[in-house]
Amino acid sequence: MIPIADTVRYVLFPHYISRRTVMDGASAGHLLVLLFITICLGIVVSGLVGGVITIIMGEIPENVNGTLAETDARRLIILGVLIAPLMEELIFRSWLGFPRSSVLGFPAMICVLVLLAMWGLGTGAALFLPVAMGLGLLIFLLVQRYGRLSAAEQAVARHRLFPVAFWGTILTFGVIHLSNYEGGMAGALANPILFLAIVPQIIAGAVLGYVRMRFGLMQAIFFHMVYNAVLISLALLAVNQTPPAEAFLLMSENQAFSRVPLLQTAGPLP
Repeated sequence: MIPIADTVRYVLFPHYISRRTVMDGASAGHLLVLLFITICLGIVVSGLVGGVITIIMGEIPENVNGTLAETDARRLIILGVLIAPLMEELIFRSWLGFPRSSVLGFPAMICVLVLLAMWGLGTGAALFLPVAMGLGLLIFLLVQRYGRLSAAEQAVARHRLFPVAFWGTILTFGVIHLSNYEGGMAGALANPILFLAIVPQIIAGAVLGYVRMRFGLMQAIFFHMVYNAVLISLALLAVNQTPPAEAFLLMSENQAFSRVPLLQTAGPLP
């Protein structure tokens, strides 16, 4: 099984997989090759996308993470290599691997993200509580509706809706990273060329989704951790100094490569 061919085939035609590939020497080699290809692809795509945006706009909008105070390498490793991959995999991909949540997990995830965004924006309780109750009721009704289906009907629903959930979480994973830019989603809607900036995140999300379904959640978390660790290491080598806190957010999903001299003209990616 050739890693890149199997990955591309699955990403283009995603389907629910009930059994994971047993981890052995061949599977480990498969993941290592895929990891290497993903990192190399991320470097190239980040540079190209950054260059295109710079040519069209003259510059890339300020990355809001660049204003963060400096942090030490130990905290950077804890946040970037351990906490961020764990949390992102739990939120965006953990639910893909279970029969019921592979259908219901995507709307539930969107509801949670909406509530988190409202909370982060400081939405008052007068609005937050009714929205939370309404979204909770919506998820409850969806769960009840799905539960009333027969096993055969659930299998049909899973076959039809899993590709939507799979690509939905990939795109959501990418769009979330627009928040790294000044203006965020509003800025991208006003200037759609900025959506190119999340192409590296979409690629990373697609690969991680494949790893989660083909090999399992723990493998996806480990893949993500090693991926981020490599990016942090390259960023440290590039700047030859203790990186600022922005590196924690910028390195995730190919962001640290804006710090590499050859790609500095492309500007920071989300």
